[in-house]
Amino acid sequence: MTVHRGPQRPATAPRHAAAWGVPLIGVALAAALHDTPANERAFRAIHATQSTLGVGFWSHVTVVASGYVGVCLALLFSRAAPKLTAGLVLLGVALTPMVGATKDAFVVDRPAEVLPAGSIDLDGPQHDGNAFPSGHTATAFALAALCVVLWPRRGVLVIALAGAMLMGLSRVVLGQHWPADIAAGAALGWVLGWICGHLALGPLGHWGRMTRLAVGALLMAVAVQSALRPFEYPAATVFWYGLHGLALLAGITAWVREWRRPPQKGAETAGA
Repeated sequence: MTVHRGPQRPATAPRHAAAWGVPLIGVALAAALHDTPANERAFRAIHATQSTLGVGFWSHVTVVASGYVGVCLALLFSRAAPKLTAGLVLLGVALTPMVGATKDAFVVDRPAEVLPAGSIDLDGPQHDGNAFPSGHTATAFALAALCVVLWPRRGVLVIALAGAMLMGLSRVVLGQHWPADIAAGAALGWVLGWICGHLALGPLGHWGRMTRLAVGALLMAVAVQSALRPFEYPAATVFWYGLHGLALLAGITAWVREWRRPPQKGAETAGA
């Protein structure tokens, strides 16, 4: 007996739907919550769950969304996934100024600056300045989108989105951001990650030997600077410095191998 299953959805359909679905949902949530009592109510409800998994868990989750972790990932995967490294470098160039410009366009105080003293359990640095959008969340969703573009599989999409949402949630749990900040950061980061991912698949992701050496040296210098700066999430100290140590070891190894490798004639192709 023949079973008619109907037309099959293309394998890339979830990726294409995510391309516009994630930023649209983020913008809609940010618009609905921004400067409303619902934003504070949602913050209090989410922040109250801090003790459920503990500050240590959430501190580890939130530091993964740091831009400096992106630098470490670029070093760790410089040989195994050169397209990922290229995308991360492009993100580093685009994300920081875009987040900064958006923060300057919206004047939103952080929860600790608005709510009564002692009403929240703030973990991590006491940031001053605009909260909207969340830079950590933008970084997390940018990395997620980058991975989805480079590896267009359903499993990657699910894992990347789940991880990014968890990182964004950690910013509220730790008392650093409002839910509206998270939604806006998710939309902005996803769009930039999607763009940088496609740029990395094109000519901008094909680097010559001298470019790889120069970028590798720059990334290692930034990683050293990151490791030397004060770290303000004590519960994640071992993870933070361990990751930097592994990244620098991988970066130095890759850089020395590249330096010793004889230059090749013609274009070099590096796959993701």
